[in-house]
Amino acid sequence: MASTPGIKLSGLTDREACIDAVYRFVQGIDDNDRELADSAFTEDCKFDLSAVMAGTESIGTFDSRDAFVSQLAEHVFGLDTLHQLTNFRVDIRGDTAALTCMTLAQHFRAGEGPDPDKVGYLMGNRFNAQLRKEEEGFWRVSSLAIRCQWAHGDSGAFTSAR
Repeated sequence: MASTPGIKLSGLTDREACIDAVYRFVQGIDDNDRELADSAFTEDCKFDLSAVMAGTESIGTFDSRDAFVSQLAEHVFGLDTLHQLTNFRVDIRGDTAALTCMTLAQHFRAGEGPDPDKVGYLMGNRFNAQLRKEEEGFWRVSSLAIRCQWAHGDSGAFTSAR
């Protein structure tokens, strides 16, 4: 996938490339772009979403990129979403890295995002990720744990794509 035009950016430092991997993940969600979301992860990536949805049942864990991104495609792609990432900390050790950041993730039912009278589901999440450098310096997430710090609004908006 690193050769796909528009996915791999040129001129990035290793730190920037690690951050870009997480940006590819959330932009893939916001743009309903499975290829972009896939490009963020190693094939064998491990995912822990057991603490993502405050006040709802656990989403669980996934043992591969395909299983996780398929869940995204089924449950999140198609919603009106906007993810904002901040407070990045990146610790690079050779061809591996540890990254943490915070995200504000807004979710609305499909078509309701632009309507000021609709209530969405806003989440404040912490991402804890491990990354691996692959294919000529292309960084991908090899494990990702997402923890909900707080949530506000209609959790049904988040799950309405089901």
